[in-house]
Amino acid sequence: MTDNILILCSDQPYQAVAADVAKRFGEDLGLVQTFIEMKDEKVSGGRVEEQRDLGGTIFETFDEPIFVGAAVAQLAGHCDVVVLDHLMSWARRLLERFPDNEVELDAEISSVRSVLAAHMTGLVLVAGAHEGTQAEKALHQRLIDEFSNTCDSVIDASGGCTELVRGEMPESD
Repeated sequence: MTDNILILCSDQPYQAVAADVAKRFGEDLGLVQTFIEMKDEKVSGGRVEEQRDLGGTIFETFDEPIFVGAAVAQLAGHCDVVVLDHLMSWARRLLERFPDNEVELDAEISSVRSVLAAHMTGLVLVAGAHEGTQAEKALHQRLIDEFSNTCDSVIDASGGCTELVRGEMPESD
């Protein structure tokens, strides 16, 4: 199964919803965590790869604030599914890294579109309502709009219950 799924959520407790959806793909779970601060970013080739808990489930994890398309592709080589946590955080990091370079920013967004189109593994994108600047919110909405068009399913978990907006819920393997 190589579905792409977008989960729209509020701040909490989206982790359990994302983990639940991810577990439907299989046992080998990957996580790209975008929450790392720019000052803590590792040098090229130095992504942290370790096991981490997300919503009560253990994932093989990369900390990657910018180059998430490459991180997803790398994890896709050995994971049944990869969760990208979280689009708002990624939007914030992209604007920090490329404040005046629309070409570089578009290239990183395009890399995720390519991963979505390639269907290398199941991909669960998490998008939530978090605080941010107007520019961060605008980029976050752009990411949601662009990626939702290529996702097989969209799930709204923002109202306290999980509702399928489009597509089908993945079946457990």
